[in-house]
Amino acid sequence: MKFSILFFSLVFLFEPLQSHPAHEPESAAAKELALAAQDFLAGLDEMQRESAVLPFSTAARFDWHFFPKWDRKGLSLGEMTEAQQASYWTFLERLLSAGGMAKTKGVIEAEAILWEQSKRADSRDPKKYYAVFFGQPSVDSDWAASFEGHHLSINLTVVCGGEVYVTPSFFGANPDEGPDGARPLAGEFDRALALLKTLDAGQRKEAMGSGRKSLYTGAKPRVRPMEFEGLSAANMNPEQQTMLMGLIKEYVGRYRDPFAEDDLRKISEAGFGKIHFLWIGGQARGEPVYYRIHGPSFIMEYANTQNGANHSHTVWRDFENDFGYDALGRHLETEH
Repeated sequence: MKFSILFFSLVFLFEPLQSHPAHEPESAAAKELALAAQDFLAGLDEMQRESAVLPFSTAARFDWHFFPKWDRKGLSLGEMTEAQQASYWTFLERLLSAGGMAKTKGVIEAEAILWEQSKRADSRDPKKYYAVFFGQPSVDSDWAASFEGHHLSINLTVVCGGEVYVTPSFFGANPDEGPDGARPLAGEFDRALALLKTLDAGQRKEAMGSGRKSLYTGAKPRVRPMEFEGLSAANMNPEQQTMLMGLIKEYVGRYRDPFAEDDLRKISEAGFGKIHFLWIGGQARGEPVYYRIHGPSFIMEYANTQNGANHSHTVWRDFENDFGYDALGRHLETEH
């Protein structure tokens, strides 16, 4: 059955979007980011800065991954003093929301559990999360940054000092639920399952798929639009549309406003009714699950199929602006 999405258009289920130009508050927040990055870099010695800053044009900017790796780019937490680590966390606080910071630290705490379980194997060291900047952080030029380690890849691109792009964005957790009950990615699963449970028989038939057990997008440098699968938002009732947008915000809301607000606006304007929700696998915690939220401009994926369904992966990709691709292209065309 078809439901009007007018309700969603009239009641945008989060904080009201402001009437200011889209990039005005974003530019102010981007300036805060640049200044915090400059403060961090100023506290490094010369050898540390050589590791922490690479050219903006390097191909290494697009080389990201969430597997354990021995040769990540950047300066690790273990190579920083306590004061330098505190300065770097301050920088991340200018990018991430409070919830995003909690998820980030939760991912690293889950890695510490694996470290102990593996008798402190070097590949599981929770200090091996690496900070790197591409180009010099500035309030008026292009620069980028990443913070990456096992199960975490936070990527930031700033165009002209003011436009901020935050994908690819990867958060995973192993264990998904720790011995103390901590679940860094609880919202990504719980919100999706709650939405699934509201679907009637016809909707559920549309939403359910089969086959996939891992992320479609992997760690590709760029992801192109693909065929839609699953139940469209246009075929959801207003309550379900609310829940779907709440799930989307679980991913986007890892980042602070106005970055999150701007991305939510772009997702909505690209066509909310065209967003599709696909679910594959079990329908309860502890059962292997994959789901996908796929719109005209983006894709979000969740997979929890390993280690007895206690090993989760989540990713958010933007078809146009992962690593600021199209925004940088527009900038080059305009300025050059």
